[in-house]
Amino acid sequence: MSGENTNINTGISDIFSKISNNGEFPKLRPEFNETHYIKRIKKQKSPQRTYLDPTNDELVDVIIGTNVTVQIVQPEDPFRWDGSYLGRICGRNILEKVEFSGIKYWRIKVLGHMKICIVRSIANEIPCICDELKEYFSLPKLGTHSVLYRSKRYLLVEARTDSNNLIIEEITIDKVDPNSNMEFVRRVRETFVFREILGLIMSRDKSIVVRWSEKSYIPPYPVSFYESQMRPHDNNVVISNVVENKWFDDVSIDDVIRSMLKIENNEDVIERIAYVRNNIENIIVRIDRNMIWMVRPIIDKLTRRLLKNESEISATPDWD
Repeated sequence: MSGENTNINTGISDIFSKISNNGEFPKLRPEFNETHYIKRIKKQKSPQRTYLDPTNDELVDVIIGTNVTVQIVQPEDPFRWDGSYLGRICGRNILEKVEFSGIKYWRIKVLGHMKICIVRSIANEIPCICDELKEYFSLPKLGTHSVLYRSKRYLLVEARTDSNNLIIEEITIDKVDPNSNMEFVRRVRETFVFREILGLIMSRDKSIVVRWSEKSYIPPYPVSFYESQMRPHDNNVVISNVVENKWFDDVSIDDVIRSMLKIENNEDVIERIAYVRNNIENIIVRIDRNMIWMVRPIIDKLTRRLLKNESEISATPDWD
């Protein structure tokens, strides 16, 4: 192997060896070890092309004495992290599998583009829909896709890597001091309230991770991480008493919703609910039209929350 390829990272195994506490990483089964993987270095185009040279970027064939040049175009990167379905994949698309700190990672290649992804099996597109809805509540998203592999649907989450393409371990907020930064606490409250609005069950500290930006002036922020099941029809609060006591103090869920949506009066309620409903419908239709039933119970729950005190905000509007 030439010297120009000696510093190329050869897989997730190398990544984990640098982030684990004891210098060890989970052993891969033999079928997942990929010792042959190296980064391809693109060569300069040859001045003379013939149909006998299939390694070039262009193919030249001879048809009735006429040279025909066919440009081989690299497919567009399918990883847009917009919740979309990437289709069916097979074993050769998955270059490597590993599990670390209870999280499964795949190194996956689709249409010539390789990514490292967090992977979870899912029953439907709820995680993708929830992730895409976050920006309409001014919350950061994970970045997701879904694929079909061996007749099962899987969620792909964009894995965080540093400047050296090494995976950054996911840290849940149960490992964070809740009193250390009030701005962080405010963002945690908003993340839990988002989960409450959608009826995402298992809303606890381990459902939310902490992210750090590459920009030093942006402080750490929470991101909702586990979003597998939701019960929007359920009127019971999904936020536990433990979570409320730890993160909310004397701040109510309704107050947090009004702050997130910038609600000050009844006119604001009408405008913001219409905005949220329109975007929820657009996201669901784009990702999975069969999940359109989610819209009504989410909007009903949000409306009840915002109009609970009719002495402050007048009569309940009719959204239909």
